[in-house]
Amino acid sequence: KATRTTENLRKDVANDSQLFFNNLYFLLLTSGIVVTGNYILNQIRFREFALRFELDRNQKALEENNRKLTELDEAKSRFFANISHELRTPLTLLLAPLETIIHQKNHIDSQTQANLLSTMHTNSMRLLKLINDLLDLVKMDSGQLKVKNESIDLDRFLKGIGSSIDFMIQDNGLHLEIEVSPDIQTLLIDRDKIGRAHV
Repeated sequence: KATRTTENLRKDVANDSQLFFNNLYFLLLTSGIVVTGNYILNQIRFREFALRFELDRNQKALEENNRKLTELDEAKSRFFANISHELRTPLTLLLAPLETIIHQKNHIDSQTQANLLSTMHTNSMRLLKLINDLLDLVKMDSGQLKVKNESIDLDRFLKGIGSSIDFMIQDNGLHLEIEVSPDIQTLLIDRDKIGRAHV
């Protein structure tokens, strides 16, 4: 009986030792997993913080660049608007007396003078058109350009444009014919902007 009790005791000790080492192994393994997981989680959080910080810094830099670009764009628009007005005023003052001379045909001595005055007038109108286009571009950039649509007789409108450039066509030895389909009688357009485009 004593021998059997000793054997049972040894078996119990062996079982307890095995259970202890199994529990110790489980605890160490679990601790290792928890520590590793915690380390990885901290790395992920740090990386997320770093990315968020970088994103905020880039966003602020982008907003600053956007602000500077907006200021430069506004300065450019003001510059072009001022230059256009400064150019248009003296040009308008030149065109008025030039048109007066052209309409007073009895004061024009020869056809050569008439042609020279006509050329001066045409080129002045061309320059005025460029200045107006520049002003329209400034208005377009600032969202202030307005289109005034009106119904026009397309045939009469196109023939009017053709007659205004007929002398240029003839000088180049060309001939212009304008034909509009009978199906198209009227058109909805901005007369001023379309009319300026041909000058």
